[in-house]
Amino acid sequence: MNDGKLADMVKGWEVRDYHGATLYGQKGDDAILARVGESTWVAGETNRALSWIDGHRDEEVSGALLARLDPVRYKNTFWIHIDAQSMLASMAEKGDSDWMRGLGGARSLQFSADLGRALVFDGQCIFEDEERAGLFRDAIKGALATAKLSVPDERRIIDVLNKININARGNRVDIDFSIKREDIDRLVSLKERGVVTL
Repeated sequence: MNDGKLADMVKGWEVRDYHGATLYGQKGDDAILARVGESTWVAGETNRALSWIDGHRDEEVSGALLARLDPVRYKNTFWIHIDAQSMLASMAEKGDSDWMRGLGGARSLQFSADLGRALVFDGQCIFEDEERAGLFRDAIKGALATAKLSVPDERRIIDVLNKININARGNRVDIDFSIKREDIDRLVSLKERGVVTL
């Protein structure tokens, strides 16, 4: 995705240059999204993100970071790794659903996707303890159950939601699924009309 298309998606955000990186941020929000080079994106609290850019602009990715990224399944397509509890806590505080608020106990979050004819998604979220992981898993399952009940006549969408796999293993929650593009479009349409809440 080029910067122009991203800028269209985040209209109203401030856009500025920082040593060759393009920064996107919202007024009053101490967090930014930055494009660094052709295929690297950094998101987080402004000072930390800028510090990362300053320290890694001309360096190879560190061995420690590579170790943390080892579980990422689709490294050659699209992936995100968030390793900042304060950022996840902020996301949880602003969340408008139980599963978003459940991120308050998360230590790290990462997910990747293969964006071919279908969206193939694989994600992991690490929590402070097993109890918080279980609560997050239950919140997502509850949201999916509510979504299915809201569209009893949409058999195809119910089948799609049934294919979303969620498991808690210790303090880690794993999520994976595969959804065809036409089913994504239908699900988005239902959500925009307020028929489905996720």
